[in-house]
Amino acid sequence: MKMIFREYGKTAAAVLLVSALISLIWIMLTQRGEREQSLDNRNFSVYQDAWTARQIYSRKAPEISWQQGKELKLGSGETLESFFEAVDQEGTPLAVEILSITDDSGEPCTYPFQQDGIYRIVLRALDRMGKRAVVSIDVPVNGR
Repeated sequence: MKMIFREYGKTAAAVLLVSALISLIWIMLTQRGEREQSLDNRNFSVYQDAWTARQIYSRKAPEISWQQGKELKLGSGETLESFFEAVDQEGTPLAVEILSITDDSGEPCTYPFQQDGIYRIVLRALDRMGKRAVVSIDVPVNGR
């Protein structure tokens, strides 16, 4: 009789253990679905990073322009960046970065220029909020 209880006891323990594992897995799966559904109903627009992103995306891009009254001549001692100006939406001056320079045939070239002509200069400006502008400006050298 003891042997029968011992054998049935082992079987009952195994069945109980398997049942407990299946119940635990079932509970974990159903709670996971509830957690995912609860995120669908959240309003993320009140979080700080959403506010910051909204501020950046709603900003106007910086404006980059050729400085009026300046003329680019061969052998000029000024930096090329000094011929351009950039401002953010509040009017704050920004640094201008030269991305590329090409001549009128589309060939890459460097500053200072070696001959007169029309040069295409691609510039970039970045404001304090990370909003950037990239523009291409055709610049005459020696008044051409």
